[in-house]
Amino acid sequence: NGILALDSASPIANATNLLLAETSTINGANTLTVAGTTTKNGAGTATIATTFSNTGGVTINQGLLQLAGNGTHTGNFTVASGTLALTGGGSSTGAFTVAAGGGLDFGGNIFFLNAGTLDGPGTVTVSAGMLRKSTGSTVTINPVLNNHSVVDVASGTLVLAGGVASSSTFNAAVGGTLDFANSYTLNAGTTLTGAGTMHVTGGILTVADNTTASAAFNNASTVSVTSGTLILAGGGSSTGAFNVAVGSSLGFANSYTLNAGTTLIG
Repeated sequence: NGILALDSASPIANATNLLLAETSTINGANTLTVAGTTTKNGAGTATIATTFSNTGGVTINQGLLQLAGNGTHTGNFTVASGTLALTGGGSSTGAFTVAAGGGLDFGGNIFFLNAGTLDGPGTVTVSAGMLRKSTGSTVTINPVLNNHSVVDVASGTLVLAGGVASSSTFNAAVGGTLDFANSYTLNAGTTLTGAGTMHVTGGILTVADNTTASAAFNNASTVSVTSGTLILAGGGSSTGAFNVAVGSSLGFANSYTLNAGTTLIG
């Protein structure tokens, strides 16, 4: 336990291994690069507040590891238990694995999810700032995803394969595609913005409050409007089902194609 300060004259590059105690802090104006393994043990909170780059691998076995400084990560992250909080922003091309009961929180500045995978039965949360998919590749988030801030697909495809819920913003820019591939709920406060494309390819997309989709919206599964109004303002097409509950409504505010297989129920 304790505090390690890295001043402007003391960078640490290519450290072999780093073991973080139950409660510890690394801060300062310089950089820390770990080429080997970084391990967080113990029930307390460990904070790395300086610029930190994971090139080997990070494992959280217990407690909270907070990365409060920016960083470029090419190594993998494994949350065996506890929580990894990426509050300082940064970017990653490595893999994230979140075990059952574990949590991964994108909760601060912009974090660029450029490549890699997100696997496991745990929970991913965007609690603040922005999670941005910014390269032309496809990234799939297999854990459940709670969006309370901004998920931005600037380029390529982001697949939400684990489902769950949102109360904030999904944006798909031109050249970006957001795919709801499992049951997902759009609660009050959710907005679907951008000039890109959004797909519903699996499960049920439940609209629980007034929502306007400005992106092209393609439905190949089921969209259920249980409360409020869903307005499809960006066009698109459907081969799936639209279910509209009593007192709710579905509006087509742009050209939209209902292909074979489409059903409108309400």
